[in-house]
Amino acid sequence: MLRAWKSYDWNTIDRLVDDGLVSASPRAKSAYLTDEGRVRAEEVVRLLERAFEDDSGGESQDPDSAIDAALPQGRGIKVFKFRVELRLWPDHPCWREILVPASGTFIDLHQSIQSAFLWWDYHLMHFDVIVRGRTVEVTYEDMIQEREDFAVVGEVLPEMRAAEILPLSDIFPRCRTAVYEYDYGDGWEHDVTLVEVIRNYRGELPVCTAGEGDAPPEDVGGPGGFERFLRAIADPDDPEHEFLQGWGWGQFFEPFSLDAVSRRMRAWRTGELLEEWDERHAY
Repeated sequence: MLRAWKSYDWNTIDRLVDDGLVSASPRAKSAYLTDEGRVRAEEVVRLLERAFEDDSGGESQDPDSAIDAALPQGRGIKVFKFRVELRLWPDHPCWREILVPASGTFIDLHQSIQSAFLWWDYHLMHFDVIVRGRTVEVTYEDMIQEREDFAVVGEVLPEMRAAEILPLSDIFPRCRTAVYEYDYGDGWEHDVTLVEVIRNYRGELPVCTAGEGDAPPEDVGGPGGFERFLRAIADPDDPEHEFLQGWGWGQFFEPFSLDAVSRRMRAWRTGELLEEWDERHAY
């Protein structure tokens, strides 16, 4: 039995439940090993005893390897599926559904949104979430410090949390929605909705699973600038047609396709996207 199991990491308990090693009800104060869980636990203990007390004179087994050998292989992880919709104009929907590890932080969600659209993480951002009826602003840790340092006497600052360290699981799924604002000059606002909690996901992360609509290129000038950009590149007679086509290419603008978004997210994660940027702008 894992007494007072609420003191354990929630994701760990969820994983044990999903794997059939632990039995617990949502409000239980204790969690119990299942028959399979008891067998696995005894096996882990035996393997760890061998790893730490090897009297054979041979090479001791690494403890982590011992644990891996005793646990089920190939099990999935808990992920959040978010729908992120950029607020544009009614006849131009622009949204993406993305999968993000539930064990991640808000900075991981920020990076996933950046890569799923056409942003380059050049500008400031924040999330607004509702926690127990209060609006909490989630932003960069250094921005919180700067605002506190330069606050005038008597100024009431909003409640703020650092995106780098705030776990997504502290907010979701109790909260189902958030607003993500990026680039305070262009003023891009995204509605973020948690649409599903997947308990046992096996696959690439983060990843885009669905979407619609072309996303604006970075620094296009807000929704109005994006509308002007689309008109110009669609009209060969527009005086800015050629210039904006070239500028859009430099900003990696491309029509929406799920394959293109998935490739971009993968290249963002590996660092290849920045290499492509450098190659495209090496002139």
